[in-house]
Amino acid sequence: MTTLRDRSFLPKSPLPTKDKVGPDCVLIASLSYSWSFKKDEYLDPFFGDLHRLLKQNNNHFLYLSELLDSPDSAVTKTVSDCGEKMVFFPVRVLTVMELIKTLCQTYFTNLGFSEHHFMGCDFARLLRWNARRFMYRFNIHARIYFDAVSKLCKKYNFSRLLYIHEGNVFERACIQAFQKYSQGRIDGYCHSAAIYELNMRSRLTACERRNRPEPDRYICPGPYSKELLSTIGGRPLSKIHLACTLKEIPSFHLDHPMAQSKTILVCLEGLLTSTYLLDWLIEHKDCFEGYEVLLREHPNMPVERLLKGCIHELPASFQIAKDLSFRECIQKSFCVVYRLTSTGMQALLSGVPVIYLEIDTPLRGDPMEDLKIGRWTVRDPDGLKAALEEIRRLDPAYKAKAQEQAKNFAEEFFSSPTDEKLKEFIGV
Repeated sequence: MTTLRDRSFLPKSPLPTKDKVGPDCVLIASLSYSWSFKKDEYLDPFFGDLHRLLKQNNNHFLYLSELLDSPDSAVTKTVSDCGEKMVFFPVRVLTVMELIKTLCQTYFTNLGFSEHHFMGCDFARLLRWNARRFMYRFNIHARIYFDAVSKLCKKYNFSRLLYIHEGNVFERACIQAFQKYSQGRIDGYCHSAAIYELNMRSRLTACERRNRPEPDRYICPGPYSKELLSTIGGRPLSKIHLACTLKEIPSFHLDHPMAQSKTILVCLEGLLTSTYLLDWLIEHKDCFEGYEVLLREHPNMPVERLLKGCIHELPASFQIAKDLSFRECIQKSFCVVYRLTSTGMQALLSGVPVIYLEIDTPLRGDPMEDLKIGRWTVRDPDGLKAALEEIRRLDPAYKAKAQEQAKNFAEEFFSSPTDEKLKEFIGV
C-alpha cells in the first residue's frame, strides 16, 4: 500500500514518443531528492548536470530516478514545476496494474536457497524468510526498477546504461534488465567515497565475480578511488576508467573560525548502523563534559529513527541540527566527529579538524585512511578525550597546513572536471 500511495503523489509524466528518443539515447539510473527539482532545471544528487553535457554533445538521455523523500502534495508541486521533463519515476513508468503484478510477484514468489554455509551453519532458510519480509523495501525496490528498465528497453533503443555504482540491490536489477532487453554498454559511476573494508557492498569476491551482475566499465572520479576499487573492491583494473567528479564537494571559507567554540559536530551516515555510533556516543557522554554535541543527520536517516534503536536516551548536551545548513554547522564547531561518512573530508577542506571513530574493528570504514594530518583516529573513550584536548590546543598554522593537504587529497579522490575526463561520461 505504501508503494501505491507514493505513486499517487508523483505527477503523471507520459513517456516520450520514439522520435524524441534517438538511437544515441543514454538511460541514466539514479536516485533523487525533492530539492533536485528546480524550477528551471533538474540537478541530480550524483550526476549533477550531466544531462547538460549530453545535450551539448547531441546525446539524448532519459533519467529513471526514484524519489528518496516521502512524497506529499508539496513534493508533487515541486516536481511538476521542474523545467526538465526527461526525469521519470520507476513507479510511474509502470501502470497501476503492472505495479500490482510486480508487488505480487515479489512477495508471493517461492524463493529457494539450496544452501548457504557460514562458520558451519546453513543460513538458507533464514535467507529465504528474509527475502520475503515486508519490513525492508530492498526487494520490491529492485523489482520495480527491473520491470521499469525492462519496459523502457522494449520501447526504446538505448545506446548505454549509466547508473550510480554503490552496491545497492536496485543497481543489479537495472543491469539484469538492460542485459536482457538491450544491446548497449553498461557503465557504473563510482561517485562515492564509500570504498573501504567495512562496506561489504563495494567488495567483490572471486565467487561473486562469476555470477553477480556487473557493468562493462567502472567510471571512477579520481586516481585514489580507482586504486581502492581495485584493491578493496576486487574489480579488475582493465575495467576501471578514470574520469572526474560530477558534483561539487562543499567546502567553505570561514571568515570567523570558532576558535573558542565548545561545539562538536557529529556527522551521521544514512544507514541504520548509525544507531551503533549514536549509542556509543551517548554511552560515553562523559567524554563531552563541558562541550555541546551537535548531531547532523543524513537526509535518508532521521535521528528520531536512530534513537528508537538506541539503548540510552539522548542527553541534554546533545542537540539535533534541524534547521542549520552544513555551513552553519561547520561554522559553529571546532571539530567534526565521523565514522563512515565523507563529510569529514568536507570539514577538513573548510579548515576544521576531524576525529574518525574506529569502533568497527577489525574492519575499517574511513574513506580518508591515508590522510595523516588534521585527522585523529580514536578507538576508545580515553582516546576521544585526548584527541579533543589536543585539537583544542592546535595553532592556526597547523590547521592551514591540514586544509592544504586535504585539498590535495580530495583532488586525488574527486578530480576536477576537464574536457578530456568528461569524455568518459559522454561515450566519446
